[in-house]
Amino acid sequence: MAEAEEIETDIDYTKKAEAVTDTLNELVRSVNVFSQSYFNKDIIAQKIYIEAIRYGIKQSKLEIPEAKTPMEACQTYIDILETIGLMASKQFELVKHNEAISCRVYPPCLYAEACKHTEQEGVSPTCLRGLVFHVFIKDSTGTDFAVKVTEFNPDEGCLIEIRPVISG
Repeated sequence: MAEAEEIETDIDYTKKAEAVTDTLNELVRSVNVFSQSYFNKDIIAQKIYIEAIRYGIKQSKLEIPEAKTPMEACQTYIDILETIGLMASKQFELVKHNEAISCRVYPPCLYAEACKHTEQEGVSPTCLRGLVFHVFIKDSTGTDFAVKVTEFNPDEGCLIEIRPVISG
């Protein structure tokens, strides 16, 4: 038993985190390519990611608080990322345009490598970060918003457009 405990203390947690990040990026790339290649649209990727996001939120026992506005919901998500140490609030620039919101996301983004590899394969990346904004807005305000990357540049910062879904 002492040997097993010793092995546990010899784990290189930096390497482990890198391996998990690499695996996550490959999974994201694979879902993007599959969705575009077989269905010629990213709706499948979006549905998979939204389900995974909701599962992750549930597993982390995170309660998405009610928000008065979509902008407030977006800021809540950014604040949570900063609190848990995944990203700094200064990596986001939110701007409201009437009913729409634009969000510039500055590096480093956890999903950047997946998006780069997806684009290199000729497939438009589905923005996982943008979909988390969608989940926070939907779950805290009850309003459906669509997300779209309008400027793709993971090395300098992507621009995400978040706008209400118009039902008709």
